[in-house]
Amino acid sequence: MRGRPRRKARILHRITGTAAIAVLLAAMAAVPASARVAPEDPVPVGETTTVTLITGDRVVVRDGRVAGVRMAQGREHVRS
Repeated sequence: MRGRPRRKARILHRITGTAAIAVLLAAMAAVPASARVAPEDPVPVGETTTVTLITGDRVVVRDGRVAGVRMAQGREHVRS
């Protein structure tokens, strides 16, 4: 009867795992998963901003639209 303790342990392990999954699923269902779009700030007319990207490229934004892109040194010939 050596197999009985292993069988009991396997059953206990299976029940514990099932209970853990049930708790996890219940917790996920309880958390609201809504993703709202943040309201946009109105862009003042005539405002110009320059943004430097991680690649070093500089993007000029005018009135909330891209007005120009200056490629970083060494990236002048890279196509976007």
